[in-house]
Amino acid sequence: MENDGSCACGCGKKTNTTDQGRSRRYLRGHNRRGTGNGWIECGYPYISVDGRKIAEHRHVVEQREGRKLARGEVIHHVDGNKSNNSPENLLIVTRAEHRRLHSGTKWKRWTSEEIARARELHAFGMSIQDVSQTMGRGFSGTIRHVCNRRK
Repeated sequence: MENDGSCACGCGKKTNTTDQGRSRRYLRGHNRRGTGNGWIECGYPYISVDGRKIAEHRHVVEQREGRKLARGEVIHHVDGNKSNNSPENLLIVTRAEHRRLHSGTKWKRWTSEEIARARELHAFGMSIQDVSQTMGRGFSGTIRHVCNRRK
């Protein structure tokens, strides 16, 4: 991607150059500006609404639904494209549903035998990371069961 020497945020100001002589894409701090023009973080477009930073997809759904989304409500991009924020591409799901949609496998409860085996492996000196990989389970679930950190 070639840069013409102007800031990619849209402000129109000229950027300085890198040590290699290439023009920078942004002026310092402009890649996260909250001017309403938007910026990108982790592949998601963000905008400024009433002086507050919000992910564009959440704002689109709030406008579509006519209400503010709860913290536990997650927006799923049906086509997998993080920048496609058309209302028909956005679906409200719970965190658990969203995890299942992206994991490709169905979530299942730990059995008492699995918990006992995980604790045994950890007692013999395996790290939680190694136990989770051996058991084919996630790190947070493994640490919760091995260290008795039940929710």
